Amino acid sequence: QEARAIISDLFLRDVCKSGFIFGNAFAEIVPDLFGGIEALRVLSPKGMYVKRDEYGAVLGYVQKAGPAKRVEFAPDEIAHFRFNVIGDSAYGYSMIGPLLTIIQNKLNMENAMMKLMERKANAPIHVKIGTPEEPATEGDIDTFASDLHSLNEKTEWVTDHRCQIDTVDFAGKLMNFQPYNEHFENQLVYGLEVPIVLLGRGAIPEGLATVQLEAFSRRITSLRLLVENTIEDKIFSRISKGRGHAEFEWEPQTEEDKWKEVEHILAVLSTGAVSATARVALMQKLETLLGVEAAQQPAA
Repeated sequence: QEARAIISDLFLRDVCKSGFIFGNAFAEIVPDLFGGIEALRVLSPKGMYVKRDEYGAVLGYVQKAGPAKRVEFAPDEIAHFRFNVIGDSAYGYSMIGPLLTIIQNKLNMENAMMKLMERKANAPIHVKIGTPEEPATEGDIDTFASDLHSLNEKTEWVTDHRCQIDTVDFAGKLMNFQPYNEHFENQLVYGLEVPIVLLGRGAIPEGLATVQLEAFSRRITSLRLLVENTIEDKIFSRISKGRGHAEFEWEPQTEEDKWKEVEHILAVLSTGAVSATARVALMQKLETLLGVEAAQQPAA
């Protein structure tokens, strides 16, 4: 119960968010008067540094909040979550960092698209005045140009045979941004390892979509194991004082997974090659999954 109160969903969300953005998450372990843990505070990774000796052993942590502000922590006062670690590096690596150039290029392209839309959305008008037999004078051109300045959505034109009014058509003359937009989006999808089926893009066959979701699930499981290992090593060991084992419940079991487990237990029980102790454990698990309680046998 103490671990559940300290390690809340909000704490785990902050840890994972910092890990994805910066590659590292630092949680300050605030002790209580009895040698346990009173609270956990997630610190900004921007000003956190790891102190190590020449052999790679962690000597402590330093937080720099400014040129003159420096706070030092002992190794047991900080829980350091490292994501995407390479070799024996003291720090993890951001998942978003390698994609910053792609993101900036995509934003620049979208800004350019908006500028073109603003410039070309007004359908410019091209007016020809005069004919070879009756050429327009400079005064005629200036007068018509002055009328164009007061043009609005209710303006109607009545002219003689010497005036021809057309709109400038840009169809097929502007750059097609769609291939470039798809390229940048694909780079983001590949870099973040997010299944394209979750983005609602493309006609993905059902089999391929299933494979993508399974790979995504394994990726999430690996990140959860990374967080669990750090919590067990740095946090839960101090709460339990070496007694007990940590079990993590990341999300409720889906109905599909629940019924798969029920079918598996029933298949094992139907074989008959199960010991009495294992049968009791499986029956208890089955009761928990189905949400029922076995009828109590009357005392002899």
